[in-house]
Amino acid sequence: MQDFVIPNNDLRTLSEQIYVLGAQWMEINDELNAAGYGEESSFFRRIIEDSCVSKEDLSRLHKYWGEWAKEKLAGVGGQTDILRGVYSPYTAFRSKFIDSLRDDLLNGKIESQGKIVTRQIEPTLKKYIESGPSPQTKSNFEKSRSIKKSAIADHGMQVIDEFPALKNKERFKLLRERYCLSFDVCDFKIDTSSKTYIVFKRVTTNQKWEFFLFDDCFANLEIGQLSPMFGLAYRGSKLSLKTLQLNSVLRFSPEDIIPYFRASRNFAWDSHQEFCLAADTIARLAIIIFQRLDRLIK
Repeated sequence: MQDFVIPNNDLRTLSEQIYVLGAQWMEINDELNAAGYGEESSFFRRIIEDSCVSKEDLSRLHKYWGEWAKEKLAGVGGQTDILRGVYSPYTAFRSKFIDSLRDDLLNGKIESQGKIVTRQIEPTLKKYIESGPSPQTKSNFEKSRSIKKSAIADHGMQVIDEFPALKNKERFKLLRERYCLSFDVCDFKIDTSSKTYIVFKRVTTNQKWEFFLFDDCFANLEIGQLSPMFGLAYRGSKLSLKTLQLNSVLRFSPEDIIPYFRASRNFAWDSHQEFCLAADTIARLAIIIFQRLDRLIK
C-alpha cells in the first residue's frame, strides 16, 4: 500500500455524486431500526423533537439535520466545520439554509438562553443543549438502557461473565472479533494489525474507491465507548492514525448521518451484551451506508 495524490477533478466529481445521501438520513435510520438496531438513538432524537413548540420548529430541525448530513458528505478533499462555515474547496453543496442560520446567530437573532453557551446555530437544538440536564435526564438514561436490553434479547446475545474485569487489551481483541462476525459475510476486509485501532474496508463497485470504518477505540473501551469514523479513500491507500487525514478523501462520524447516534455506540462499561450491541449497530450502519453510497458512485 502507498500514499496517493488524488486529482482535484476526482474530488469534485465524488462530492457531486454522494452528497445527496444526506437527504436519506431518515431512511437510513429506519433501515437500521428495522434490522433491530439504533432504537436508543431514535429515542433521544424524539426527546429533542418533542421540545419543538410548533410544526415549523420541527420542520426546521429535520431540515437542519438533513442539510448538515449533505454538507458533511460533500466535504470531500478538505476540512469541514459547519458551525464555523469552513468548507472544502471541492465541495459540491453549500446549504443556503445553514448559511442563514449562521447569519442569524451572528446578527443576534438566535440568542443563548442558559448558563451554557455553545456554537450551535439551530434554535431548538441550541435551547435544548444550553438548558443543561433536565429532571428527566436520569429516567431517560434508564429508558435507553431498557431499549438496549430489549434489542439484546431480540438478537439473543450471549454474555461473558468475566467481561467487567477485562482490560482494554482483552476488550480490543473481543471488539475486533465482533466486527469480523458482522463484516466477513458482507465482503468488508480487516485492514490493519494495529493493537489500538481497527480498520475495515470495502471496495466500491467501480473499483476506484474504498469505503472504510476506522475505530480508534482503545483508550475508551474501559469507560464504555466505541469511536467509529466512516469515510472514503482511494483504493489501496494506507490508513493509520498518522496517515488517515492525508490518505482519506472523506471522513464523517455516524452522528453526521444519524443525529444522537452516540446513544447507540456507547455501552455500560460492565456489560458484555451492550458492548456487542454497540459493535453490531456500528457494523450494520456501515453496511447500510456503503450500499447506498455505492449506488451513487459512478
